[in-house]
Amino acid sequence: MKYLFNDLASGVRMLVKYPTLSTVAIATLGIGIALSTTVFCVVNGGILKGLPFPNGDRIVALMGTNVAQRQPQLQLPVGSGNSAPGELPSPTSQLPKQPA
Repeated sequence: MKYLFNDLASGVRMLVKYPTLSTVAIATLGIGIALSTTVFCVVNGGILKGLPFPNGDRIVALMGTNVAQRQPQLQLPVGSGNSAPGELPSPTSQLPKQPA
């Protein structure tokens, strides 16, 4: 126990002697812990547990490109043209009209 207190006292003396190094070390530890926690929460919530609603694994996003404007464009099937909940509409049936 005597050696533990000597080591702690030595560590505190070094922290006081080199405040810049101490600040950098503490900030690095804090950022590392925060990033690890963030990654764990994302992986645990989004991948391991799944999305918080039924059939979350069947969600898709369809992306297209507007060639005239050279921008990606999110295209969502709109309306009730689907004959069954599991089917996607045909590629051109429900997309917004493009100006000529």
